Amino acid sequence: MTSQIVLFAQSRSGSHLLERMISKQQPDVKPLYNPLGPSRGIQLGWLRSETFADGMQQDKMSEFEASTHDAVAEWEGELSRAPSEGRKLIIHTHPFNPAKPSRMLHYVKLLETRPQPPLPPEGENFTLLPDTLLLREGTVPIINIRDPRLVVPSAYRVLDSFGLPHGGGRPNFLIATCPIWARLLYDWYISHGVHPLVADADDFMTSEDFVRRICSRAGLDPALACFAWEELTPDEKAKLHPMYYKSQKTLVDSCRVRVELAGRNLNLEELKGEWEEKFGEDMRLVREMVDLSVPHYEYLYERRMKL
Repeated sequence: MTSQIVLFAQSRSGSHLLERMISKQQPDVKPLYNPLGPSRGIQLGWLRSETFADGMQQDKMSEFEASTHDAVAEWEGELSRAPSEGRKLIIHTHPFNPAKPSRMLHYVKLLETRPQPPLPPEGENFTLLPDTLLLREGTVPIINIRDPRLVVPSAYRVLDSFGLPHGGGRPNFLIATCPIWARLLYDWYISHGVHPLVADADDFMTSEDFVRRICSRAGLDPALACFAWEELTPDEKAKLHPMYYKSQKTLVDSCRVRVELAGRNLNLEELKGEWEEKFGEDMRLVREMVDLSVPHYEYLYERRMKL
């Protein structure tokens, strides 16, 4: 029986849409959205600092670890209470949020000398999350991916709208867009005999049957999958956090799944041709992030869930 669904979302991969489709109408689902958000703020400050290459300073490391510890305590508390409420927990976060700073730094430094650095040892938990939480009996991990040619430009635009130009700096842009973290989580779960559900955005954006299949595999009622909803009123939109609205504007302004925005319904090569005009001097940075992401995306795509 499912105890928790952990949605590990690649940035700009349609994860909020996926979560809505599989859980919005499920009466026995209890959402816990990104308890690791505060620690991400500490992580971002380090990634953008001039001393990034020296590692996270000890005072910030202590703050980061304490924030992650608090998030784990909240997560475990909600997870322990959910059964008595007759519910299962769904957690939505990014794979890189709880990553150990030492692993992040190791990866970024390797990229300075190698096109694709070797992966850490198979079976390594690169996060600060305890194995006992990630492997709790009844856990269903979902790893959400999307074509890097869509993810990277979208992340650039959103970060710019947040006042973080140039992707918030190369280290942050790399960490936030490259699906290596999702790949490492996938391999880690496999090494423990757990098979994550890898969901590509094109599949869940274009196939209702695929979404119902995810529900079934995750212990949810496939008959309650959600494909349309009431659009928020102007007053409701005004109450949203500005950063949330900027990052989720397409979803917030919608009343249904926007099938036409799936990658397979777009001319991706034509969109790549527009990068120079859209990104100017940063086109090279955008292209680099796409190229670094592709091998890890393809690895996961080959292992994605199918009907």
